[in-house]
Amino acid sequence: MRNTDQFRYQHDEIVEVVTDLSSYLDEKTLSANIPIVIGLMVRLSGKIKVHLAMEDSKLYPRMSASSDPQACGLANLYKSEMGDLADVFKAYIAKWLAPDRIDADKRGFIAETTALFDALSDRIRRENEILYPVADEL
Repeated sequence: MRNTDQFRYQHDEIVEVVTDLSSYLDEKTLSANIPIVIGLMVRLSGKIKVHLAMEDSKLYPRMSASSDPQACGLANLYKSEMGDLADVFKAYIAKWLAPDRIDADKRGFIAETTALFDALSDRIRRENEILYPVADEL
């Protein structure tokens, strides 16, 4: 068992919700399913909050305390970058977690959601391919 298996599992869960939510990202489908979309957004928010809390409490401190300079550097870099993405996600949820807002600006919602999911997908890929392998070596 790798040190990062739980984090990788959480990534899989996040990707599953993102995939589900993405299936509603055209105006016609979105219009008919806003309550489902809101539910998926709440589910995604919960999964991301748990994931970030675990990284902040377990992964980054362990890597930062390591004598391995690469591990320390990556932990600091990823923690710093994640703060920016976490702030973007919080603002996104605050803005769009309202059915009337989504209904009033479906194109805006779709555009922001797509951009957020692209950034989130890139982050997950980089963590799985770069950060976690280093953490697993500690």
